[in-house]
Amino acid sequence: MKNIVKIQSYISKDDNEALERIVKKYNFKSRYEVVKYLINCFLRVADPAKPKEPMPQEIEDMFEGYTNAESREYVKPKRARPRETP
Repeated sequence: MKNIVKIQSYISKDDNEALERIVKKYNFKSRYEVVKYLINCFLRVADPAKPKEPMPQEIEDMFEGYTNAESREYVKPKRARPRETP
C-alpha cells in the first residue's frame, strides 16, 4: 500500500460553491484536485524540510499572514437519538 494519509474537512456551502466555480474556471477535474494543488503549494512555501523549487512570489504572498490564522470552526449538527419505547 502507498504511504498516504486521508484528510477530511468540512467547508461552508458558500465556500463549496466558490470552489465549484474555481474548478470550472481553471479547468480542474474536481474539487479534490484543487485541494491537493493548494496543499502542495502551501507545503512548498511553509515546510522548510521540503525541497525548494522555484516558487512564484504571488504564491508565497497568498499564504503570508496565515501562520496564526484562526481556523473556521464547523459545528456538526446533532443527530436525533431514537427514543426508547416502554
